[in-house]
Amino acid sequence: ILQSSKGEEYYLNRKMGGSEGKPGCIFTQDLNSKDFTDYNTVIDGQGHTIDAKDQSRIFDVRGTAVTLKNIIFTNGHAEKTGGAIYNYGENLRIFNCTFTNNTADSWGGAVYSYPNSYTVFVNSTFKNNKGAYGGALALLGNNNHARHDVMNCTFIANKATADDFGGGAIFYYGAW
Repeated sequence: ILQSSKGEEYYLNRKMGGSEGKPGCIFTQDLNSKDFTDYNTVIDGQGHTIDAKDQSRIFDVRGTAVTLKNIIFTNGHAEKTGGAIYNYGENLRIFNCTFTNNTADSWGGAVYSYPNSYTVFVNSTFKNNKGAYGGALALLGNNNHARHDVMNCTFIANKATADDFGGGAIFYYGAW
């Protein structure tokens, strides 16, 4: 699915034509502005679980305005960064999501967010995620161009595996 130019919502229990069916792959593309004034691609999982079975990362976000809500992300795995989500986009909002048993061999067991992005996490739970830097979240900043907000989230038994500066729940690197 390309990023919406009409502000539509996408549901994980729908096929491309809108009828109910097994979910497929979702792809967002950089088409909109950086400040949430343009349309936002919203993916509402309606409480569904996406289980990657430790085979791959679940989402690779590259869009400029993406919202993920009501999704359970489990058993995502990345050899480098972002076990469940790798965010290279401009604005990513995550609401009411659960991240369990996701792993990354490097940054962000559950989520890695690239510098120059604005990432918001609200009412989400991170449990048993593991990464070298940032057991749950690895949030990178770059000379005040990045902003990351974490509000009303729960972190349970996340683990950083690095011997230095690991950050079991959250690892932040960069300028404040």
